[in-house]
Amino acid sequence: MSGIFAGETNLTAVYRLEGRPETGQKVQAVQFSKQIGGRAAGAAITYALLGGDAILITCIGEDAVGRLLRDELENTYHIRVMDYAPRGAEAGIRSLIADRTGRELYAVSGAAAVRTEKQAAPGVWRAGEFCFFDGDLPDLTLPWIRAAAENGAEIILGADTGNSGAEELRAFAASVLLPDEHLPAELAADKRLFAGDIFCGAYCYYRCDRYLPPDEAERKAAEAARTAFLFENPREGVLEVRKREWE
Repeated sequence: MSGIFAGETNLTAVYRLEGRPETGQKVQAVQFSKQIGGRAAGAAITYALLGGDAILITCIGEDAVGRLLRDELENTYHIRVMDYAPRGAEAGIRSLIADRTGRELYAVSGAAAVRTEKQAAPGVWRAGEFCFFDGDLPDLTLPWIRAAAENGAEIILGADTGNSGAEELRAFAASVLLPDEHLPAELAADKRLFAGDIFCGAYCYYRCDRYLPPDEAERKAAEAARTAFLFENPREGVLEVRKREWE
């Protein structure tokens, strides 16, 4: 099955520290990594790693960082990318500061995520059998989300609580996933790195590819999200989930 994922993509620099630093204290990270960030992009990666055919509608940018992001999405994860970034746009960048175990401490936005006044063509939804969106880029996504809903496509919203861009789109969603509310308490309280992205992408896989009822898909997605506790690289945990599924 093919699924369309629409929303933000950025480069996320992750710094893991021994603990929360004091004001003015200089600290050395115990680990540094660069990941593809953005809820839609992260969910698409999870869905693709589990075996789904993902299409990503987003705004990435044409600079060196944007080219690296697009190359990884297309050639490592085999995701079809539809980039609506304006000509000359630079990719969004943010930093996450976490403790050694991956518990998120701070999130710092650097270069702002790319925005656009373009609108995806309403017929684009026909490339996928369900549509996931993260509440970002509502001007880009609203026309085809409305068209997809009117034609019976399953619409899944996966946004953080308080995402103002999600409110207008919420009326079209058959499933509303708010990781702050739907993740198991120990995961939501910890703000575990990328757990929300894994949860949303895994839910799409179990609900739309494996045809599980919503409650069962949510339970299986929460199990996948728990791998964020076990692996330093969030994608490694998803690969372990896929290995178990196909054994």
